[in-house]
Amino acid sequence: MDAGFPGQLPQIREAFKKAAVFFDKLNMGILTHHDIDHIGNLSAILKEMPDNVTVFAHEEEKPCINGEKAPLKITGLEANMGSLPKKMKVLYEKMKVAFVNCKVNVDKTLIGVDELSYCGGIQVIFTPGHTLGHICLYLKQSKTLIAGDMLRVEDGKLIIVAPFTNFDTTLSIRSL
Repeated sequence: MDAGFPGQLPQIREAFKKAAVFFDKLNMGILTHHDIDHIGNLSAILKEMPDNVTVFAHEEEKPCINGEKAPLKITGLEANMGSLPKKMKVLYEKMKVAFVNCKVNVDKTLIGVDELSYCGGIQVIFTPGHTLGHICLYLKQSKTLIAGDMLRVEDGKLIIVAPFTNFDTTLSIRSL
């Protein structure tokens, strides 16, 4: 489960309720990558249930998620700070604060050839490009692909994400 932007915990709770699943039964989070819209509420969830939730992420993502390393988008903005428009500088400051407040410890690292026994079997697929350790998750029983930020739907069609959102678009396309 990716955990959305910071502050979206009420919407996550509501989604659990609509699915008739008890939020307090949550026992794991599998992060597809370290972007703020995917890790944003995990620290809030862990504060509520510190001993109940195991956090999984690819080994390349762990240092960014637990705060040992600056996230790729932050370092990219920092490298170009002198030429950024004011709006982007404001975005940089907000993202930097958000990441500091959202760091969590990854309990179990994945390498991209893992298979987890949850949900009838989850195949971890290493798909670097959007970030260095991006993963997709294939839920075997339901034949569902959780693509993280590798793909999106536009006008009812499955397409790749916008190239500017990737760390390395060529690698992302190769991963697909």
